[in-house]
Amino acid sequence: MEILSDLINFAMNNGIAVEIRKDLAPSVPSMSFPQIKKIMVNANNHDYIFQFAHEMGHILNDDSSLAPLCFSVNNRSKLEVAANRTAIKILMPFYCDSREPYMARSTEFINIFNAPSWLNYIVCEEISKYYTISGNALI
Repeated sequence: MEILSDLINFAMNNGIAVEIRKDLAPSVPSMSFPQIKKIMVNANNHDYIFQFAHEMGHILNDDSSLAPLCFSVNNRSKLEVAANRTAIKILMPFYCDSREPYMARSTEFINIFNAPSWLNYIVCEEISKYYTISGNALI
């Protein structure tokens, strides 16, 4: 899958070590280890692409934790919401670059990347920012 290799390259370019696991139960969340700039991605989760980007978000946001940070769909703490926003920004080019601005839909983004639906408002904001920054004004 092209997006997976692109995310791995993005991580490596940002000094993040990546471990992709295919031997874990789907219920085991992906996690990040900010102190050592490493993430572990459970590729058996249906939303592992979003989890991958989310865990990178913790490291890119310079989150600090002695314990591993585990992905949780419903955790709405400030730290987790910020990691979700960073994940959405990381994934935005994969969604928007193949669509004209008038075709972009937050619900479609959420469905494609299996992101939590409660993040719809952030996805809407980031789609708008993406097209504004890239010079493609929203219609």
